[in-house]
Amino acid sequence: MKAIFLTSLLMSLGTLSFAQQTPKTPTSSTTVSTSSSTSSNYIRSVSNSDTDEDGNLSIAISESDNSYKLSAKFSSKNDKALKDLLLNEFGKENLEKDGDKWEWKLSSAEDDVYSIKFSSGKLKMELDKEEAANTLIEKFVRTGKEINQLLSGEEDQKAEALKRRAQHLQREAQRMQHEAERLGKSSNKEEVSALKMKAERLQQKVDSLQKELRKIKKKQE
Repeated sequence: MKAIFLTSLLMSLGTLSFAQQTPKTPTSSTTVSTSSSTSSNYIRSVSNSDTDEDGNLSIAISESDNSYKLSAKFSSKNDKALKDLLLNEFGKENLEKDGDKWEWKLSSAEDDVYSIKFSSGKLKMELDKEEAANTLIEKFVRTGKEINQLLSGEEDQKAEALKRRAQHLQREAQRMQHEAERLGKSSNKEEVSALKMKAERLQQKVDSLQKELRKIKKKQE
């Protein structure tokens, strides 16, 4: 009887020990984090059959609360139109040239505010919204839309982009002309003359854009 009791006791202890040593199966969990920032992305890719022999068209635009980025590869036939657009928007003040490579760059005390790198068939734009003024952010977004429409090659979109561009330059020309008239009453003749020259150059660009717009509309008739 004692032998039977000892045997049962040993078996119970062995079972208890085994149960204590058996690891528990871990439970899986998924953590979802959310952010208050908003973002949007746009990617356009066109196959080689839809473009000329210079290569594919690729446009990628991404925008968040903190940054704006645009990257594009395109036919070299658009180089001149794209350079003219960038020059009109960003001027030559922050521009550096190295052969056919152009770069606009503006830096603050700590970080780069924006960088625009252009070479034949390639463009990369980056803007730090945390360092940029609202007017600069608006300019980048507007310019990105115009670049997208220009490179896409679709006549309706191109015409709309040219129309908006002409309207924008027309407003700038009128603003400078009014400022020149206001300053004309003062003795600062050099500043008045400079403003009038800028207004005249902008008006010439408006006339050129309107001429191009008429050509596009004629093709569509």
